[in-house]
Amino acid sequence: MEQQTDREVLELARCWFEDIKEKCSKLTTGNVSHMGATIRGLAKNCVEYIDMHFNETSSINNQNK
Repeated sequence: MEQQTDREVLELARCWFEDIKEKCSKLTTGNVSHMGATIRGLAKNCVEYIDMHFNETSSINNQNK
């Protein structure tokens, strides 16, 4: 996979938060269980991706020192 810049990751994160915000606005008492799980899954995936990117970036930066 091609390494992304910090700026690209931040732009992706912004899009993900916009998606989460949109899904939250569609929550109703009838779908809260399903949509809550969807939102939680999206947030989990975002955190894992960001952690992976910054851990890789940190490792690369440390190797270059």
